[in-house]
Amino acid sequence: MEYSTKWISRGSSAIIGLFAFAILAGGSWSYYRQVVSHSNQLVETSAKQTLGNIRTIVPYLVEFYELDMLLQLEKSHEQAENINYLSVVDSNNLAILNHRQGPSLAELRKIPMNQFFREEFVQPSGKSYAIELGVNSDYYRQNLAITRTALIFLVIFGTIVFTLFSYFLIRQRLVAMSQMHDLDLERAAKEVAENMAQHKSEFLANMSHEIRTPLNGIVGIVELLNRTDLDEEQNSFLKDLNLSTGNLVDLLNKVLDASRIEAGKMELERAEFSIASILSNLKSIFGSKARQKGLNLQISIAPEVPDMAWGDSLRLQQILNNLAGNALKFTHKGSVMVEVMSKPLNQQTHEYHFQVKDTGPGIPESSLETLFDPFTQVDSAASRQHQGSGLGLAICREIVQLMDGRIQVSNCSEGGAIFDFWIPMDTASPRVESPENTLENISETFSYDGSCLAVMVVEDNPINQRILSLSLKGLGVEAVLANDGLQALECFAQQKFDLIFMDCQMPEMDGYEASGNIRMIEKQKGLRHTPIIAITANNMQGDREKCMRAGMDDFLAKPYKRHDLIEILDQWTMVQSTS
Repeated sequence: MEYSTKWISRGSSAIIGLFAFAILAGGSWSYYRQVVSHSNQLVETSAKQTLGNIRTIVPYLVEFYELDMLLQLEKSHEQAENINYLSVVDSNNLAILNHRQGPSLAELRKIPMNQFFREEFVQPSGKSYAIELGVNSDYYRQNLAITRTALIFLVIFGTIVFTLFSYFLIRQRLVAMSQMHDLDLERAAKEVAENMAQHKSEFLANMSHEIRTPLNGIVGIVELLNRTDLDEEQNSFLKDLNLSTGNLVDLLNKVLDASRIEAGKMELERAEFSIASILSNLKSIFGSKARQKGLNLQISIAPEVPDMAWGDSLRLQQILNNLAGNALKFTHKGSVMVEVMSKPLNQQTHEYHFQVKDTGPGIPESSLETLFDPFTQVDSAASRQHQGSGLGLAICREIVQLMDGRIQVSNCSEGGAIFDFWIPMDTASPRVESPENTLENISETFSYDGSCLAVMVVEDNPINQRILSLSLKGLGVEAVLANDGLQALECFAQQKFDLIFMDCQMPEMDGYEASGNIRMIEKQKGLRHTPIIAITANNMQGDREKCMRAGMDDFLAKPYKRHDLIEILDQWTMVQSTS
């Protein structure tokens, strides 16, 4: 663009320079012709005046032949000093006066600067005379030469100045237009990118909803089957099905996380949490898997590590789950070690150092630099053996960077890979941990007694409705079922509930409108607040906030598991009992 702007400016200014040259040259030539004409008129007028003066003194010249009268003639006119030839002859061609300055008459006539004037007249006495006057116009011609030189200089200088001025003016204008064009293109590109991002988000939201809805049915059926009496082969089938559904859920979550990160819409929460609790969850999730592979899962926290911190515990759990899961996946013998260390940055902030180390095959040196890039895997062979999307480590890096931290990978000299990441977090006041939140007391089973609870399930999908009601029944809860928001309002008008599970997208009346109407009824009748839990396949950025604005109290994304229901029941029925 810079190259074309330069040449367009040069071409345009050259054309304008030619026009300027033509105008200045034409005007100067016209002015010069007027000056020449005026100079000739001056010479001719002066000559005629001189001839008139000479004619008046011819009788005296004839009578007295006073050549000295020429001196008087020269004084009679201001241009007399330019006279270099003067001749007066009578009718018989006899010279009465013949005055010449310088060379011969023939040579004088060859000089371009000289002009000759001749006049014949008759005296009252009847005698006729002829006067010839030679005038040197060198004075006027010198002035004309100066004028001509000045005009030529004016034309050249004016053309150059006008051309340069035009060049810079045009170039400045073109640059401004180019910048405006670039801004318009950038603005248009930004709008297109935003529209594409919006369409992409809408597409992912719709696809997420359509995938999670049937996936929730699969996960629920697997959990229900797992609580029945099955033979060894059926248990094997169920185990494979459970693993496949878990991989599908994990892949779906990773795709949505990658989309949020790409769109810049991933936001971190800030809440108080326990480091020990995070690691307890880690042991609960991967403990059985490590035992099945014959691996030793070691989790340790250095004594100097403050347990309570401010940050996003869910995202920190996601990072550790991903790193520990990869370590267990690629390690076939030995151990996987997760260690937490810290050092103080100031009185309030510590830098927490998390390390996940395994005794697996390690990572090829050629893959270390690109390991955190999206869709990157160590090699195709490992990909075929273990499978994976290649998004997990890329998401971990992005989350760590959002937390103002850093992450790196290296190989251990004894074999295996080491993943380290550092995150600065503000420390919080320590609190007394319950026994189930310690590393030594991790329960991998869940139990709950909800026989005294009144719960309503509002769900339009018959499979998901049946699975949720059966899952609650397994916890001792007999749920009232409603197929949409209108039926939910009818049931709410007839019975008081301790908890309502509300699907968001339903025919007739969706969950958002139904929740708003329930809150309005409670306010009008002075009823106590009934917790409403959103159960939705929408799990994009802003979906939780939308549910909260509609009057719901909590958010449970599909597909959910039995322990998720237990946590919801435990949390909100406890709230009800204390209110």
